[in-house]
Amino acid sequence: MSKEQVNHPNHYGGGDNPYEAIKVIEAWELNFCLGNTIKYISRAGKKGSQTQDLRKAKWYLDREISKGKISLEDRLQDELSNLKKLHTKLKLFLISDKVQELKPKQQDLLIEQESVMSRYIDILEKRIKHL
Repeated sequence: MSKEQVNHPNHYGGGDNPYEAIKVIEAWELNFCLGNTIKYISRAGKKGSQTQDLRKAKWYLDREISKGKISLEDRLQDELSNLKKLHTKLKLFLISDKVQELKPKQQDLLIEQESVMSRYIDILEKRIKHL
């Protein structure tokens, strides 16, 4: 293998190029998937098939995007879990003797809030299923 294939190869921009793929990836502090996306886009057509390089770039970009879905699902699961705990506490309060100490209007507001929380829990559960 020649030095050019290992140390600043031309298909990645070459050592004299300020936009050589590795320099851009490091300057932008990109993670593995985004770095590979940049690498394959920058070399597209310069080392083998342009279509193959662009497909590789797309694969890494899709993988990075899918990590966002997992993250969103985790956040929604956390929100759902916290909401269910709060909802349970509210329902327990509503059936306790302490609720009688509240004014009727306050009781009505808490009952309405419990209903809203219940609907929101249903919406979150459906949203998570569709991720």
